[in-house]
Amino acid sequence: MPAVEPGPATPTGLEVAERLIGAAHRLKQFANAQLATSRTSVPRTRLLAAVQSRPRQRMGDLAARLDITGRTLTVMVDALEQEGLLARTADPGDRRATLLELTPAGHRFVRHAAEVRDEIWDQAVAALTPAERQQLVHLLSRLAPGIEPACGPE
Repeated sequence: MPAVEPGPATPTGLEVAERLIGAAHRLKQFANAQLATSRTSVPRTRLLAAVQSRPRQRMGDLAARLDITGRTLTVMVDALEQEGLLARTADPGDRRATLLELTPAGHRFVRHAAEVRDEIWDQAVAALTPAERQQLVHLLSRLAPGIEPACGPE
């Protein structure tokens, strides 16, 4: 009787995590390279979209929501304010707090960036069939509940 060849070994948790983190890193690099042609980046478009989704939010709340430091947010807001995309206003309920809102140019920029973003992500997953996309989304959703308690709320 011939010997049975063993199948591929089941990847370890570390191997799966490394592949997942590596893929996420390459996706971000790809998106940033594509967005650079529109003079923006993933962090900038993410910040502007977050301000659009919750107008007049405090900078401290936004930093926590985006999981970035206050200093990092300040640097980004300074640049976006100079470009005329964001405006700071004083919080009428707390003189120490600053509220953020998009300018009309900021709203136009977010709409354009969303179109570009959608094209970029469609390109990024173009090699996957619709069934593979569904399977990937399903697998990732099954992974997340197992790790969310350790990460805390978003």
